[in-house]
Amino acid sequence: MTPALLISLADYLLVVLLVPRILLQKNEAGNTLAWLLLVVFLPFAGAAFWWILGPRRIRRRKRKARRIQEEAEAALKQSRPHPEDDLPVPEAGLGNGDWPFREDLLRLAERVERFPASRGNFATLLDDPSEAFDALLDALEKAESRILFESYIFRPDRTGRRILDLLAAKAREGVKVFLLADGVGSFELGSRATAELCRSGGRFAHFAPVRPISRPWSLHFRNHRKIVAIDGLRALVGSFNVGEEYFPEDGSPSRPWRNQLCDIRGPAARCLEEVCAEDWHFATGEDPLADLPKPVMRPREEDEIVQVVRSGPVDREEMTIHRLIFAAISSARERIRLTTPYFVPDEPILMALETAAGRGVTVDLLLPARSDVPLTLIAGRSHYPRLLEAGCRIHEFEGGILHSKSLVVDGKWATLGSANIDRRSFYLNFEANVIVYGSHFAGTLEDSFERDLRRSRRIDRPVYENALVQGVTRVLAPLL
Repeated sequence: MTPALLISLADYLLVVLLVPRILLQKNEAGNTLAWLLLVVFLPFAGAAFWWILGPRRIRRRKRKARRIQEEAEAALKQSRPHPEDDLPVPEAGLGNGDWPFREDLLRLAERVERFPASRGNFATLLDDPSEAFDALLDALEKAESRILFESYIFRPDRTGRRILDLLAAKAREGVKVFLLADGVGSFELGSRATAELCRSGGRFAHFAPVRPISRPWSLHFRNHRKIVAIDGLRALVGSFNVGEEYFPEDGSPSRPWRNQLCDIRGPAARCLEEVCAEDWHFATGEDPLADLPKPVMRPREEDEIVQVVRSGPVDREEMTIHRLIFAAISSARERIRLTTPYFVPDEPILMALETAAGRGVTVDLLLPARSDVPLTLIAGRSHYPRLLEAGCRIHEFEGGILHSKSLVVDGKWATLGSANIDRRSFYLNFEANVIVYGSHFAGTLEDSFERDLRRSRRIDRPVYENALVQGVTRVLAPLL
């Protein structure tokens, strides 16, 4: 058999094997067609790219110990604002515009997310880096039984070492410490930097270190979550990574990064701890909560309704945050205030923003004037003509590098966390947000938005870039 015939046979076998698998992925029609054409006309190159970039879902190993999770869910249901099938309906003549929170969005969220909404929470917005860092150190120092800490980027610089030293000190006190960092975002954080933590009894692991053969998805699917869970009673979640650029000290020459952090005390903190526990189990096969006591929820005077929502390339979480953001924008009646550093929306989100503006909703988008990922900035600006024509108001933040990720709808529904308005966050990354229902927290977030507008410039006309460059960046942006 000649070499040419062998190559042709191999091409044929690759096509026969891969085409059914591509079709079974159930991706968007355009995405599926692109993969089919690549595999059919360039079988070897297409197979290699599909092996690394193609699969959209991965399987999580189930937790060996489900008792704690089930007990936590049962306890949370008791603190929920409404029974499972008895969500309130506004009285006759009382429109949803007068309802204290967006009950319709709460109903949807509880259908697509396993974690229920819960009352009895206290949620504090921290958007000053010094205050946020102080809150982080305070939470770690007050830990009594366990700390579950996960971050996309954790640099072993001055800021990172300060946190590592504190984690090691808590481990020596007998606190169970689990530090999980993404295998790509935190590639600098290795055994040398975490040696003292591990010697002190703490644990460290990378989430999905790159293994192109055994785990071809390991380069593509990243854990972008940023959560610190303390004793199952307090948790911090938001857009802050760990590094000097995120928490600059006085006199630091680094450019300021604009971030937001939500400090939560109450039942929702238990949900965020469970997210960290599931991620730790995925990375190590161990259940960090298996031998730890259940947290005792103390009664609180505060009554914030908070829900934890996750998304990721697994069946139970896929596109959850995307669905809820789409629904919130689509159902807005008065105003939308969206902040995101990486704006590469898919067609449904673009259409939702356009139609909201067309319905008379005030749509304000706070986007970056400069970015640490310039290609996403160019890709995002390519959408400006459509949005401006539809009546959306676009503002570019000039007070530093925008890194906050939040959305407020009608002053009654607010979400913030790690998810960007881009394809990578919606389709590929593991993300975690919190939704806070009601006007109190939403008003605080809107006040923060107003302060940011004072450091921004209004975009009245499209920002034109090279058309070819824009086209390339819109294709590549999901991979960045």
